Amino acid sequence: MRSNFCIVCFVAIILLLSNDQMLCQGMKGKFCISLSRGLSSPIGDFAADAEEGGSFIESGGGAKSGNAFAGSLEYFLTNNLIIGGKVAYHPFDMKTENLGKEFEDAFKTALEVGGIYIYNININSDGSNKIPSYGLYLKYLFFTNANARPYLKFGSGGGNYKSSVDVVGLIKMLESETEYFDGAARVNVKGKFYLEGGGGCLFKLTDTIGIGSEILYSRLMTKDSKADIETTMEMFASTQEIREEIVKFNCDYISVFISLNIFFGGSKSK
Repeated sequence: MRSNFCIVCFVAIILLLSNDQMLCQGMKGKFCISLSRGLSSPIGDFAADAEEGGSFIESGGGAKSGNAFAGSLEYFLTNNLIIGGKVAYHPFDMKTENLGKEFEDAFKTALEVGGIYIYNININSDGSNKIPSYGLYLKYLFFTNANARPYLKFGSGGGNYKSSVDVVGLIKMLESETEYFDGAARVNVKGKFYLEGGGGCLFKLTDTIGIGSEILYSRLMTKDSKADIETTMEMFASTQEIREEIVKFNCDYISVFISLNIFFGGSKSK
């Protein structure tokens, strides 16, 4: 999938190099639909190893870089100033390399308390973080008479933080057959405020088509929020637990996007 992203970037550069004519078109009153694809990289505590210092919402999100998707509708208030609304989806992989060892230790301790001693244990774990969001933003464009128009962008809105961990494995106990277990934890934090800011460049190819590139810093304010956590476990018998915990970090990430822009409406170009 990342190779396809690189191909899109390459084609966009070729189109720009082939279009050296200055497009001096007035944009006031026009609308724009924008579809964006990119990559997001977590930073700070959101990227900290999930297994350090306790559960993966107490110490860090353990997030890794992932794809990013966004769609927006914009309106040109003037040739320079744009107001827009957008929806975005940021799925992040999770660092689970050491979570297996943590679960192994927990299982050994719990079973030995009950007088059951483990001969061998083999655990595999997988996880993910997801941030769907929606909001409003303002853009300010420079050099509006050129085909390449750099801009600044600032926005805010709401979003959800969802995290999940799946654990499967085999436990061989002394003088006993091998037991299979399957566990999962689901974390959900709803309706949190976010801020974002950054900049980019809009390349107007024709009166109706453009492409864009931008880089954004985003913060979803999840720190000190209550998270709904549902855990399930299948071993000997099925168990389920629902509880609340406090998230100890904000979700900070940097995103790089390439977008396709379609302009319509407004008065005729001047």
